[in-house]
Amino acid sequence: MSDAEVLDLVAKARRAYKSAFTRANKRYNVAANEAVVSFGSTDVEQAARSCAIRRADRARWDAITAAETKYRTALVEIKMRAGMWADLVPEAI
Repeated sequence: MSDAEVLDLVAKARRAYKSAFTRANKRYNVAANEAVVSFGSTDVEQAARSCAIRRADRARWDAITAAETKYRTALVEIKMRAGMWADLVPEAI
């Protein structure tokens, strides 16, 4: 591998991580806003809204954790394949 190939693969892995992080946050915002809009002010509806927001938050953190794991794995694989250019690969998060 050349140094440019290593840097391209690292940039691609970083972009994939950032886009997954952004997607997770957007999905959370949509779900949380939907929960706020669709449930009323009674105690039962407030409990349902709280549960919906907690589910959305859990889904967001699961997606972010999966993205971090995928990013770390990609960096390790790049570092193993990089040969003499392994020092160009940053440490995982």
